[in-house]
Amino acid sequence: MGHVAELRGEIFEGIDRSGVWGDEHAGGGSELAAEGKLALDVGGTTAKISVLRNTIPVQAKPSDFFGIPVEISLPYLRSIALGGGSVVKPGVNGRKPEISLGPESMGSFPGPACYGLGGEQPTLTDALVAAGLINPDYFLGGAKPISLDAARQTIQNFVATPLGKTVEDARQIYEVRSALEGLAGALFAARATDAQRQALVAQMRKLEDAFASGDRRRIRQQTSRYYDVLLEGSGNKFVGDMIRGLQARVTFLRSTSMSHPDRAPASLAEMQRITKAIQKRDPKATEAACRAHIEAARDAALAMLVKGMPS
Repeated sequence: MGHVAELRGEIFEGIDRSGVWGDEHAGGGSELAAEGKLALDVGGTTAKISVLRNTIPVQAKPSDFFGIPVEISLPYLRSIALGGGSVVKPGVNGRKPEISLGPESMGSFPGPACYGLGGEQPTLTDALVAAGLINPDYFLGGAKPISLDAARQTIQNFVATPLGKTVEDARQIYEVRSALEGLAGALFAARATDAQRQALVAQMRKLEDAFASGDRRRIRQQTSRYYDVLLEGSGNKFVGDMIRGLQARVTFLRSTSMSHPDRAPASLAEMQRITKAIQKRDPKATEAACRAHIEAARDAALAMLVKGMPS
């Protein structure tokens, strides 16, 4: 572990391990400096993971380069043949529709459709942009413009439509989500302890700060934490499990609704009403506020979906 600097001039998969050394440099002096970390380097065609301890890459001996075992120490590294340019493809496993990734890749050029360099096939990057997990306004620190509309369009054309996902499917998903979250809110209002209510109010303040920042990633994180507190306080494990499972399946729809130009301020106001109803210990008002929140999200998501569909 003490000989990392000596390896930097070597050719043995040096490019592959450059991400490891970049993470080592970025970790120096940070609050994570004394902790173990996983370093993930995702390129156009592959993703690599390594381990850092005290910001220094963990070494492996014997190691390997290009699959050939060698008796020297190199940073521990494992790779998979999936990257940001890996093509997303719809398919069918028996009677069940499924989505697969790779092994085909658009690489860095022409790259994902959202790059605007001529790529037309949907890629992992397009999916992450469409799902709101990559901020199109701050890609590479804002240095490279990418298109949210292009990402959505290619996912819709090459993935959603072939799998038969329609606006009606989305409408039905929101119907179930509205009922479940209304029930969870009512249960919280009726059953939550004082400590759980205080935790929800505290989390609401963090959510307000996140909305004020305008940072989409931060908003998603704090919204998820708000729901964690709400579901725990509902006292019904099965309702919580069903809502979490449903939310995991509708990441794209949730991101789509939040991309509506008027949705962010409305969403915050709706969640503030939920919190106020809970503070008043009013299950009926809380259920109504939760349902109204989901129905407003549904309307925004469906409007954006219809807008993004090919004419």
